[in-house]
Amino acid sequence: MDMKWSDGRVQTQLLVDELAGQVVDPPAGTTESYRNVYDFINASSDVEEATAYFFQNFEGAGDASGPQRIAYAKEWLEIIRKNGGGTQTVVSASSSSSCGSSGDGNAVYGGLGDAPTNTRNFGWMCDTKLKICHDGDCGTELLNYNCAAYGYQCYWYWLARSYVVHGSVTNPMTATGGGLYDELQGLPEWTTSTAPRPGAGASFGRNGANHVVFVEKVEQDPSGWKIFISEGNYNTDGSGPWEGYNTRWLTKDQFYGEGGSGFFWMKQWKDMD
Repeated sequence: MDMKWSDGRVQTQLLVDELAGQVVDPPAGTTESYRNVYDFINASSDVEEATAYFFQNFEGAGDASGPQRIAYAKEWLEIIRKNGGGTQTVVSASSSSSCGSSGDGNAVYGGLGDAPTNTRNFGWMCDTKLKICHDGDCGTELLNYNCAAYGYQCYWYWLARSYVVHGSVTNPMTATGGGLYDELQGLPEWTTSTAPRPGAGASFGRNGANHVVFVEKVEQDPSGWKIFISEGNYNTDGSGPWEGYNTRWLTKDQFYGEGGSGFFWMKQWKDMD
């Protein structure tokens, strides 16, 4: 459709793309910092919360107009709902450019249920096909990860746990575990989502975080959902020690509060369908 730059639909789409970091030749230092705003709004189901976050972290007006902006947001949300949810010419950046992505409303509840909660080391994996029984055991070469050199990092654990649960895994060789969600978007072998499901990986790459975990369970919660995760190199000096295994629950709010980015899994994992 041929539309002028001043058309409201064009302006709205540009705003969405700028938040998502998809603007060509953006001003230096902008889109990377705005991506956390896009993810927060995309994951939020509360118009007041989303508006306040947008106001503080994107607009940065620094004035007392916040309450009025929230009132405007509520009015426009009601108008959009009355008109069938908006127009098809303005779409989210994630659905227009990411291959195999799904939204926050698609959370899958359930669990795997066999990750232990009473140990801090990885010896429990001795009973799996990886046979990781003692400090120094790294599992199969199929993980394509040099555990002997880098230790039991969170990235290694996510690969190992995925291999045990799903039967296979391809190391995407991203620079960091925290960057997995962003770097896997659009790749044909992977699905990325803001909605959790058991068996997915979850990365923390916002607000200075750099971590990746494995999602064991997903349950309903007043915040929207909560996830039970297992992880490596948690609460350590960062060297990937043998005593770095951990499990914990995170609500949706806690996940994003700790810098959570999103979830991902391989399309070849049939148990994730």
